[in-house]
Amino acid sequence: MKRIQIFLFVFLLSVSTGFAGKKAQLKLPKIFGDNMVLQQNFQAPIWGWTKPGKKITIKASWLKKKVVTRATESGSWQVKLQTPKAGGPYSIKIKSDTTIYFKNVLIGEVWLCSGQSNMEMPVDSVRKPFPGVPNYKLEIATANFPEIRLFTFPKIAATEPQIKVIGSWKVCDPTTVPNFSAVAYFFGKELYQRLNVPIGLMNVSWGGSAAEAWTKKENLLRFDVFKSQIAQLDSLEEIIQQKQKEYVKAKKERDKLVSVDSENDSGKVASWINQDFSDTTWKLILVPQIWGKTPIRNLTGIAWFSKNIILPDIWKNKNLILELGPIDEMDVTWFNGKKIGEHDKSEDWQKNRIYKIPAAYVLSGKNNVTIRVTNNFGEGGIYGSPNQLKIYPDEMGNPISIPLSGKWKFKIDVDFSKFPLAPQRSGYAKNKFPTLLYNGMLHPLIPFAIKGVIWYQGEGNTSDADLYSRLFPEMIQNWRQDWNQGDFPFYFVQIAPYDYKRNYPSGAELRDAQRKSLSVPHTGMAVTMDLGHKYDIHPRRKVEVGKRLALWALAKDYGFEDVVYSGPLYKSKKIEENSIRLFFDNVGSGLYYWGEKLTGFTIAGNDSVFVQAEAVIDGETIIVSSDLVTNPIAIRYGWKDDAEPNLFNIEGLPASSFRTDDWGRVKK
Repeated sequence: MKRIQIFLFVFLLSVSTGFAGKKAQLKLPKIFGDNMVLQQNFQAPIWGWTKPGKKITIKASWLKKKVVTRATESGSWQVKLQTPKAGGPYSIKIKSDTTIYFKNVLIGEVWLCSGQSNMEMPVDSVRKPFPGVPNYKLEIATANFPEIRLFTFPKIAATEPQIKVIGSWKVCDPTTVPNFSAVAYFFGKELYQRLNVPIGLMNVSWGGSAAEAWTKKENLLRFDVFKSQIAQLDSLEEIIQQKQKEYVKAKKERDKLVSVDSENDSGKVASWINQDFSDTTWKLILVPQIWGKTPIRNLTGIAWFSKNIILPDIWKNKNLILELGPIDEMDVTWFNGKKIGEHDKSEDWQKNRIYKIPAAYVLSGKNNVTIRVTNNFGEGGIYGSPNQLKIYPDEMGNPISIPLSGKWKFKIDVDFSKFPLAPQRSGYAKNKFPTLLYNGMLHPLIPFAIKGVIWYQGEGNTSDADLYSRLFPEMIQNWRQDWNQGDFPFYFVQIAPYDYKRNYPSGAELRDAQRKSLSVPHTGMAVTMDLGHKYDIHPRRKVEVGKRLALWALAKDYGFEDVVYSGPLYKSKKIEENSIRLFFDNVGSGLYYWGEKLTGFTIAGNDSVFVQAEAVIDGETIIVSSDLVTNPIAIRYGWKDDAEPNLFNIEGLPASSFRTDDWGRVKK
């Protein structure tokens, strides 16, 4: 069976096992080049390939002596150059059968920046689904930092560890910043302005990726859950091709059902709203809400919604406005059997539906709204807030509106689960499949000298926080072992509040798994409880995220003893009669909250039923209680996917969500 060696995001590379051979010439990975930054005060590895046994001479302009080595029998070679303190520009000359010359080389601080889409998200509003950071035009225009250097690794997935590096170092300026990682840039900018030394940033990220994709095969084999997938690596190409064929065939059949046939669908609607139509097969549902909390459950497919409404006689012959809030994902909407609007793209799932109803369609008395909702992935539904669903006259001023939230009728029409999925949605996504990104994107960079890592990922693993609590520390250990540069700092971003539209708090569970990962030595967590967006998994405020990561580095790695680097982190609890006292690390100058009172706390007794609690600050502790719980034993804070609690320290850094219990998901 043929073995696939590498997948590329846009094109295919062949595996390279070295550059030895009769015609081999001197080569180095592209991570070495003009404009690069090497880690200061370090034995920085430099490596490459040439003819077997060939002599290689390296002359760095900051060194008095040349470094000499010979290629192995396979043609590979490696040396370590002692770098000085931060400075430059320098040059490096490498000579064998040919000569390679690197210029404008700086010595400074080098950070690897990795993760999924929130690390990938660029500074500029350049493409969907990335909206750009606030004031991105100003940020770009002022990004003149010639001593900050940027390197972006392309998206490569491989079944075997690769050695080829693609890309080049860019000088930071308004032409190179727009497409670079916003979190990485603002992290590096903060370090540069505080340290006044060159900064090298390597962006190695892929949106939607899972932690297991960034982890070495040998480490993943310690987890039973990944063994069957790893066993498929040898035949992965054939599996994906076969699944793609099955998907294409099924898609043609499905598209016949999914495509909006105006005549046919309008005919359905016309029959459904007839006075003599029996809707006994339709069921009641409360709207708005996500399907995961309804009898529809996690349907991927087509469902119909219908509601009869009584309009005032004076609205007859008036143009009306129908608002439905956001619908996940696509919809076609009819009023009294006449189509009034549609959104036919999956990416429209966050858009508010606002449709105009011509006066000719409006009747006095009973009228009908019918909506055909198509959901291709995840949970679907008419899911906005109740006040977003309404109908009112299209006229100036503040016309009276009729609310449409509440009871609707619904009917499931098509269930997509009966059709084969595309490979990326059937467990064979290249950015999620175990070890592929480690092989294709990380392994080629090892052992390039780095100061540390910043990491923004976790959304791709929210379905199993318990697994992540074990996998994430394993991944960190894997990277540190392979780089063999000690326990370098590993600072990560706790995922921001966001409504994952599940019937359990998957985001809160994942945040807690990240919080517990702080037990791994020399790690730090930038909390973003105040930076999320309920309906946008890519919150824009990446300036703050980058700065909060930089606070950890400044305090822990660069000797800034006066820097408060974290918000309050739960440490312990003490039960005091009918209340619980909470103790925290990182209170800074003191605990603080925005608004009228502390929010986000729930409390439970031994029945494990959590209720809203009152919380008050008492020095560096918080006392939590509720009249409904006389013998409390557990506290949860910010325990919702889209929670917006308000505990901070005086320095303005938010507290992480947490729980004091270990009761698991089944508890309320």
